[in-house]
Amino acid sequence: MSHPTTDGNKHIPTGGSTGKALIYGGASGTATWGDVASELNIVKYDTPGTFTWTVPEGVISVYVSGSGGGGGGSEYESGGGGAGSVIDKKISVIPNQSLSVVIGAGGNAAASGGVTSLGSLISLSGGGGAGVNGGISNNGGASGGAGGSAGTSIFGIGGSSIFGAGEAMNANTMNATGTNASGYGGGGGGSPRGYAPGKGSGGFLLIKYIK
Repeated sequence: MSHPTTDGNKHIPTGGSTGKALIYGGASGTATWGDVASELNIVKYDTPGTFTWTVPEGVISVYVSGSGGGGGGSEYESGGGGAGSVIDKKISVIPNQSLSVVIGAGGNAAASGGVTSLGSLISLSGGGGAGVNGGISNNGGASGGAGGSAGTSIFGIGGSSIFGAGEAMNANTMNATGTNASGYGGGGGGSPRGYAPGKGSGGFLLIKYIK
């Protein structure tokens, strides 16, 4: 007896065992056993800009982690906001579909961070730029933390994202620039008037799929 091979009529081949997974073969009507660990593919974008990613044949879902760009601090002593972020969010995709990948840049002085996105499937907001008043803290993007306002002991600390930390500077150091954020999506620290504030850190996008 022969098995149908049209799309949607797959059969289970021999050779399965513990630690193996069936790998979808697309319209050819085939399916194969493969090692889960060896079949995990990871694509990472962490340079600000616009790119194109094509969904591989046979892939119908991906897991996405990423962050927008963090907001910049201000020389009015307040910190930039942390960016919106996600970890391993499952997203349905279409095989062979071309998707635009946009990676948000970190904000410079008092500027908001850029949005990170994967086509129209996911959008991660950047952290807000710091306010132009030492008494105003600024909002983070989605899950990002708000930047701190000026204080008596430290200048406003930048808000953190899931993947990046905001930074601050000791207020006793009156002749120094603000501290740049670390990681991905962190907000830059504030600075005294006349000195450059800290920059927000850029975003990234990590795509995982099994094939």
